[in-house]
Amino acid sequence: MRKMMTLISFISVVTLLFSCQNQQGANYTFPTGGTSGVLYSIGAAFSQTMNESDVPINLTNQVSGGAIENIRLMDKKEADFSLFGGDVALEAYEGKGMFKGNPQKDSLRSVFTIYSQPLGIVALESSDIQSIDDLKGKKIAVGTPGSGNEVRTKQVLNALDLYYDKDFKPQFLSISESVDGLKDGQLDAIFVWTGLPTPGIMDLANIRDIKMISLTNDEVNTIYSAYPSLYPFEIPAKTYKGVDNNIQTISVDVSLFVNKDVPEDDVYQLTKTVFDHLDNLQGTVSTLRQLNKETAAKTLIELHPGAKKYFKEANVID
Repeated sequence: MRKMMTLISFISVVTLLFSCQNQQGANYTFPTGGTSGVLYSIGAAFSQTMNESDVPINLTNQVSGGAIENIRLMDKKEADFSLFGGDVALEAYEGKGMFKGNPQKDSLRSVFTIYSQPLGIVALESSDIQSIDDLKGKKIAVGTPGSGNEVRTKQVLNALDLYYDKDFKPQFLSISESVDGLKDGQLDAIFVWTGLPTPGIMDLANIRDIKMISLTNDEVNTIYSAYPSLYPFEIPAKTYKGVDNNIQTISVDVSLFVNKDVPEDDVYQLTKTVFDHLDNLQGTVSTLRQLNKETAAKTLIELHPGAKKYFKEANVID
């Protein structure tokens, strides 16, 4: 009898341990961007939604230096999910640009497209900057080195025959550092690629009068011809306090990406959980109001099998 009780106790302990382990689930790292940007807010919202759900998947949202760092972390399996622009993802996937000779087809997959990330060129209202040409000789924040913000900004400026150091003084700063520098008069203008509205720019507009620089039709067409993943876009009037006109610019799609080796069921469950809780997520982060099933499956690189499974069940793809 004693042996039987001992055996039952052993089985109970093993069952309890297995149950606890199962409830804890898989743990995934999720680097996004700087804390003042929209990417970090989305990452935090996704992580909270997953961690509070019944799905045994735990996400840890992390600050990062941006797209290039995130892709390299994923390639080294030091990160599992991330958010960044489809243009950078496509270059990485095909081994072009900064990833020349090092294609990421064996590690990078798409989960779903989330929103448009337009370029905002911001200056103080008191500045004499009225156009791209007026940037010459100025101190301009372009983003942290190797971030999607910096890579994209350099592409745009080069397409318009403007170059680092030769034509202006680039400052390699995060969004929060850029906003602070503009507020304090240490910068003349900042280039910010982020969802609308951007918290840092909203805060700036509440304490300083700002303006945003529109691109001309010719400038938009020149950029689009050189980089087809950057498409024409208008930032609506009154997105930011004091900016009362539509701002003509360009934009890029931002998507959720994943390491190819993350199990199919985990990616499926994450995708399903996000869309099951979309109303709540959209109430938490306004940028997520652009997220919908019909456009989410349209990505620039291959979908992960788990995402494909979800979108097939939702009758979005065949």
